[in-house]
Amino acid sequence: MKKLVIVAITVCSCVVGLAQAATSKEEVKAAAQAACDALVGHDAATWESSFTANSAIVDDFAPHFWSGKGAAAKYMKSWDEFVAQKKYSNFKCQFGDSTSFIQTGKNVYVVLPMTLSYKDGNNKAMNDDGPTTFVAVKSAEGKWLMKSMTFTEK
Repeated sequence: MKKLVIVAITVCSCVVGLAQAATSKEEVKAAAQAACDALVGHDAATWESSFTANSAIVDDFAPHFWSGKGAAAKYMKSWDEFVAQKKYSNFKCQFGDSTSFIQTGKNVYVVLPMTLSYKDGNNKAMNDDGPTTFVAVKSAEGKWLMKSMTFTEK
């Protein structure tokens, strides 16, 4: 009987752990989606509040690396300049399900496939596809915040 109780507790613990991981996966994906929607929608307040105070962002346009206090705001300024220069418009981003998800306490490492759809300067529909890697942390308020973000185009 004692062994049966131990097995039952172990199974329940595993099921609860898997359910929490699944919830965290969806929560982190939703946080990433909200951040990207804010970026392409020029919602600076939401974009900036999606990141920790000291964060790091890597992307394929100059200056390629933004870090420290205000990194998200600096990135958005560079993004807006890049987009204006290229005359890109009509952005939409869509994340797929995680291809890698490692949670350690309040921190999570996650890789999400992303498609960034837009129109180029000639009004031609374009897609950039590639993985976006995040390190996120769960705040005291229960919100997932991005500590770092890296986009890699295929």
